[in-house]
Amino acid sequence: MVLGEVTGERIVDDGDRRDPRDRLCAALPPSAWMISLMYSVLRMPIRSSRERRPNAIMRPRRATIAACLLLLAVILMLVSTERAATEATDDSVTLRIDNVGTEPLRCTILFAHWVSLDAGVIGVGASRSLAMMRRVSDGSLYVARSDGRPMMIENVVCGTVDAWAVTLGQIPLLAVRTSGERALSTPCKVDERVICAQPSVQ
Repeated sequence: MVLGEVTGERIVDDGDRRDPRDRLCAALPPSAWMISLMYSVLRMPIRSSRERRPNAIMRPRRATIAACLLLLAVILMLVSTERAATEATDDSVTLRIDNVGTEPLRCTILFAHWVSLDAGVIGVGASRSLAMMRRVSDGSLYVARSDGRPMMIENVVCGTVDAWAVTLGQIPLLAVRTSGERALSTPCKVDERVICAQPSVQ
């Protein structure tokens, strides 16, 4: 019999010429030699990390930060390029509002997030053209801001100058969104409220 070097247990010499440690590992349950293997793998990084100098630890961190910043810059550049390419394929659309009634009209563009833009007063028999962009993908309408970001148009409303809130009416924008035409016009007039016809080709 041979005394095991690890546990002190006796191992029968049955003619197996393997190293006693190998035979002992074969006799241990899997959980025991898995723990031993994990210890062998982990203790080397722990030892080596203790032997590192402070500067050696900081250099990889700085390299990681630099790599992250570079990746962020690349992502922002790709997003900006994709946005520019998308806007380049969108259609420019002009909607002309014709006042065919007997009173001056004041029209306002309503954007998302409760933002509005006054389109000015349209006198009797006069017209006002609104320039906008139309996305090819879904027909949504927008006006580009100074920084290039789109301001999405939700509606265009008109009312009389003297009683704007009482006579307020909407311009139907379905044809502007879906027709594919780039120049459309809508006649508007007052009948208790401002009524505008579905925009059609000019």
